Amino acid sequence: MAVGDFNTDGKQDLAVANNMGEVSILLGDGKGGFGAPTDFAAGDGSYSIVVGDFNGDGGQDLAVANYWGNDVSILLNVLSVSIGDVTVSEGNAGTVNAYFPVSLSGPSTETVTVTFRTANGTAAAGTDYVATSGTLTFNPGETRTMIAVVVNGNRLHEANETFFVNLSNPVNIAIADAQGVGTISNDDPLTSVSISPRDFNGDGNGDILWRHDSGAVAVWLMNGLNIQSSAVVGTPGNDWHIAAE
Repeated sequence: MAVGDFNTDGKQDLAVANNMGEVSILLGDGKGGFGAPTDFAAGDGSYSIVVGDFNGDGGQDLAVANYWGNDVSILLNVLSVSIGDVTVSEGNAGTVNAYFPVSLSGPSTETVTVTFRTANGTAAAGTDYVATSGTLTFNPGETRTMIAVVVNGNRLHEANETFFVNLSNPVNIAIADAQGVGTISNDDPLTSVSISPRDFNGDGNGDILWRHDSGAVAVWLMNGLNIQSSAVVGTPGNDWHIAAE
């Protein structure tokens, strides 16, 4: 076992030779905990490991002694992948894309892959955003890409909502930050409407006139603060609005 900062985040990580031809990297969280192991190929019977900067680039590399292979494997610049957070305004209609940045800590000489999947927070898939999943591939030398998640617009005034994009199943890479947080920012202000009293049924109570985006109108007949009866509009949706004048 060896200790080093293999993803250059300032936190100590672990490297373990597992005698099965692989080295496992467990990234530290700086609080005494470690993430799930990510395996890198070494030689046959890997059993002893040391840390050093073997190519003079300032990064921490690994040298692994292989018992059955009777040789030494050098793992240069053990890299990691991270996903960032993003905030988008939802808009009143249609859709917008939330672009999550995904980056490697440096260029790799091997093809790197990692899978991703969205998950609900306070935002719900199908209503607030479109669930998605897939696999990202970094060809040798590539270090950055994006994950696009479709966000649905509406006209409801509501609190900001969140959802997540989680990374998993890394190949030839360790995961430094496995979760991106998407924040859907509400852009529909809570407005007050001055309603002129209208007594449509002559009972002495002011009633409410609704207008549809299509031009249709409907009435809530009120009995004080309660709905006495309604025409067309039972529970108004996004396309119904109180007619102020």
